[in-house]
Amino acid sequence: SGGETKILLSVVSYVFDVSAAPHYYGPSASYASMAGKEVARCLATMSMEDEDLESHSLVDLTEEQWEELFQWIDKYQEKYPLVGRLLDWRPGVDYEDINQRSGFSLRPPTVA
Repeated sequence: SGGETKILLSVVSYVFDVSAAPHYYGPSASYASMAGKEVARCLATMSMEDEDLESHSLVDLTEEQWEELFQWIDKYQEKYPLVGRLLDWRPGVDYEDINQRSGFSLRPPTVA
């Protein structure tokens, strides 16, 4: 189509456009398998295993893994534009629990 391909990924249901970093997320890059996925579990556990790439579950994270995830959320918010929300995110924990742990003010997506 001649248009530029967008590279998107989701972190705790917030969709970021990471197209500016094809060296990380492009087709042959180190983190290419994260493109198009909800990656909160991968970031928290620092795992690129298939079961973590395919899972939204955050129920079994340790305190250290929560901290790792929150640091990644800060990095994504600083570096990449927020372009949407993932509506079918099923982490097994609620936003209030995440906010209590992090000090963030995350909210569930609204459906128009």
